[in-house]
Formats: sequence, C-alpha cells, structure tokens
Amino acid sequence: DIEKELSLSEGRFFKAGDAKSTWLRYCGFLDLSLEEFTQIQGHLLMEQIDLVADTVVGKELLQGRRPASVEEFRRTVPLTSYKDYAPYLNDKRDDCFAKTEHVWIQTSAQGGLFKRVPWASRFQKVQGRNVIAALILSSSPAKGEVAVAPGIKVLLILPGKPFASACLASSLAEHFPARVLPPLDESEKMTFRRKIDAGLRMGLTEDIDFVISITSSLLR
Repeated sequence: DIEKELSLSEGRFFKAGDAKSTWLRYCGFLDLSLEEFTQIQGHLLMEQIDLVADTVVGKELLQGRRPASVEEFRRTVPLTSYKDYAPYLNDKRDDCFAKTEHVWIQTSAQGGLFKRVPWASRFQKVQGRNVIAALILSSSPAKGEVAVAPGIKVLLILPGKPFASACLASSLAEHFPARVLPPLDESEKMTFRRKIDAGLRMGLTEDIDFVISITSSLLR
C-alpha cells in the first residue's frame, strides 16, 4: 500500500533496513523493464484521470469524457502547455483542481511572471524519496551499495519558499534526519545572498557530504 509506505519515516527505514532493501526502496526502478515501467506510468495516468475528471480543469481538458485507457487518452486529449492552465494557476484557484491538501509554489519566471503550481502534500513525501534516491545514486561506488545514512551534512544553496527547489530541500529535511546547512528554520529568514554566504562559511568549518544547489547559483 503506497500510502502506508510513504508514511514510514525514511530515517526509521534506514535504521531498520540493510543496504539491499534500501537500494531496492529508492533505486529499484533502475531494474524495471521497459514494459514494467510503461505499465506503472499507465496506471499512474489513469489514477490522475480519475482524480481530475470531475474538476473544472479536468472537464475542460477531457472535453466531458473520461478516457478508459491510455490509448483513448492519447487519441482524445490534446497536447497542452502552461498557458492553457495559466488562468487557473496564476489566480491560485483552488476550486478548479482536485480536492487534495496542497500549497502553492512557484517555478521559473517567464516574461517577469512566475509560474505557479499546486504542490500536494502527498507529492511532497514522494519528492523527499526522490531526493534521497538522487543522493544515493550520486554517491554510490557500485550498484547496490549505499553511502547515504542518517546524519549526513547537506549544504543547500537554494532560494527560499515558495520556489519548487526550496520545497524539494524541505521535503528531505522533513522526512530524513539529515543535517541541513544552514538550518532551514534560520535560512528561511535570510535573503538568498545571506543564505549563500552563511552556507559557504559553514561549509569551510564542517564536513560536507552533499551539496544541493541550482548550478547557476553555485557557479556564481
């Protein structure tokens, strides 16, 4: 049951599991065949259709239909871009989307305007798992070997909330006992420039295991 699995603290899982089970939990997708991966994606798509079919946006997108398969979805639903959803997203219209617990985040600015997206709490948990998977894959000397453990020190050079990158960082801190530098409760009160300065100064005196950053910010 995915909800039950997501509710398990990632830190507790690391403490109780061995390297094999940990690798399988976070990186097992690498062993999926193309057919298995496609089946999972198809199942997730149908889940999303059921979730949004009766919403304002869903009715417009699906044109009043409820596709019964991935193939039917491909035949009947047109390709869209952000501008198709902008009237709902830019005004943060909660009434137009599925009734799930969420917060509003923003992504890259385009033409001086930020793109806004509803970020579900369930998605936050999934993204926490994805960040851990990225840390494992970036540090593993070989398949099946895990060099990540509770207590790792992570230097964050990221903008604050409500940017998507900041939500990714907080998802790691919320679901895994990592030591984040500078601490999130302090860095959220800082300007981006002060946060970078504080993080790099701490990095000079601390043992840093990982750096999570937007490349352009890190280089500058």
